[in-house]
Formats: sequence, structure tokens, C-alpha cells
Amino acid sequence: MSLPKSGRYCVIGAGAAGLAAAKSILDVGCDQLVVYEQTDQVGGTWVYTDSVGSDHHGLPIHGSMYSGLWTNLPKEVMGFPGYEMPTQRRSYIHSSEVLEFMKSYAGNFHVVDYVKFEHLVEQVKPVGDRQWEVIVK
Repeated sequence: MSLPKSGRYCVIGAGAAGLAAAKSILDVGCDQLVVYEQTDQVGGTWVYTDSVGSDHHGLPIHGSMYSGLWTNLPKEVMGFPGYEMPTQRRSYIHSSEVLEFMKSYAGNFHVVDYVKFEHLVEQVKPVGDRQWEVIVK
């Protein structure tokens, strides 16, 4: 599917998929883009926290990482198209290195400029042909 340049686009989440989607939108020349991220940084599941309980939105804190986690995939298959992981001796890297790579990707392609941090998407509903209403807190 091709994207019209004149559209307004919303991406929910600044994890790997959200960053890649946002870059694809920017690549077609559209700059009417917003990426809503409920936390204070890009990285999605690669963000480690030892916090428990609820976040400031009242949602349960969920973390898939633990402090000593190393990838179970070689870094050679974890890059983005046109932006590969840095070359180094080892193929299996620490989760913090994956997070730094994602931050680098977001910065290098200026995706981070379109991210609204600490914004929780509460509802998305269709309001017409190819149009959506996005309710954000």
C-alpha cells in the first residue's frame, strides 16, 4: 500500500515496530506524523525497569527484560532495513545494547522528533473512510 504525502498519520508506540512504521511514513515525504508513546523513552519491550505496581497512568507496570538479559538472536538479524547493528566481535548482545541501537535509529532518522512521550492512547475509533479518531491522555 502506498501512502499519500498529504495525509496525517498516527503511530501508537515507539518500540521497534512503531519506530519502523514512523520512518516509513517519513520516507514518503509526509511530516504530518505523531508517534504516541506512553513511557518516557523509545525502545518498547527493550526498556528495562525494576519498578513494580502501577505507572503514573494507573496501568500495571510490565517489563519483559531483566538486568542481565542477553539476546537469544544474533544481532545480525535484529537490525532495521538500511540500518544494521554495529559490527563487533560477538553476535549475541546485552539488552541495553539493543535499546541503545533503537535510540540511535530513532535519532539518526529524526523519528524521535515526532514522538510525544508520556501520552497514553485511550481509544481509537473509525470516523470515516480511512480516518480515525485517536483519544489520548
